[in-house]
Amino acid sequence: MKKLLTLITLVIASTQLRAQAVPTADKLADVQVGVLFSGAKPDYGTSTWHGYGFYGDVDLRYHLGIEFNFHQLSGPDPVLYERTYQLGGRYLYPIHDRFVPYAKFMLGRGVFNFAGTDSSGQSVQIANLAYNTQAIGGGLDLRLRPGLNLRVIDFEYQRWGNFPPRNLNPSILSIGVAYHFHGKMGLKN
Repeated sequence: MKKLLTLITLVIASTQLRAQAVPTADKLADVQVGVLFSGAKPDYGTSTWHGYGFYGDVDLRYHLGIEFNFHQLSGPDPVLYERTYQLGGRYLYPIHDRFVPYAKFMLGRGVFNFAGTDSSGQSVQIANLAYNTQAIGGGLDLRLRPGLNLRVIDFEYQRWGNFPPRNLNPSILSIGVAYHFHGKMGLKN
């Protein structure tokens, strides 16, 4: 009888030893902040414009998140530029916890700085006007290390409403790098 009780105790104890621990925290958000290097077809003139940007992502659920981005794109004349501030939602679909393709829809504000020349031929600002913007886009993030993400590609198609004489529709292609906050960001259960 003593051997039978010992055997039952060992069987019960062994199932407890294989059990997983209950998580001590829930992850509330996945956050990254990064910089972008961009090229654009500005839909104004024929040249390609170049510039930079910043972005921040807060992914609240497994597939849904929020993105903020800023773009500064300069034309061939240093006084001529497009600048946008946008905020919107993003849908992401992580693949093997390393590749993260995403789609996004954003709303914001765009500032267009018009250039002209003065009587001496120097480039001067003629007007600095702001417009409401909408953007759709997508891209691919690559998780290189726990604290480092590479934005392999990011594409945006923007629509600037009421831009004279017709709407402005720039296309922006960017690459970037981000710091990924990877710690537990939640409260104990």
